[in-house]
Amino acid sequence: MVPYADLGIGAGVINAISMSEVDDPIRTKAVASAIRVMLVSMIIVSSLGLLGMTFFSWSEVLSLENSGLGRLDTVTALVIVIFAATIPMGIGQRVLLALMMNPIAIVVNSLGPILSLLGTAVIVGMGLSPELLVFPRSLVA
Repeated sequence: MVPYADLGIGAGVINAISMSEVDDPIRTKAVASAIRVMLVSMIIVSSLGLLGMTFFSWSEVLSLENSGLGRLDTVTALVIVIFAATIPMGIGQRVLLALMMNPIAIVVNSLGPILSLLGTAVIVGMGLSPELLVFPRSLVA
């Protein structure tokens, strides 16, 4: 879902940056417009996550009502908010690709799974609640 959360704006940013000159104001306008649209998307997704917790139970939606995970509704809503916050942050990768800095984009993308694994190891090693295992991957998405 992450690649589609930017509503296709990332492709427009890549085109605007790669087809314009260095000092062309089109670059700045394209990135600024993309961030504004992605912020609106972030607000909508966050609102749905939080409002969902108000109107129904996430544990029922996920068919985990008898799982014994007491804070599942809160944790699910928080993960949705974290996911929503990463939507505008994805513009950086698109800018790197447009500037032909693919090796840097690859390194940045490779750090996500490594940090997620380390975060999971810390949670398991400290014996924390199983609900918290969703956060390492959400935070580095």
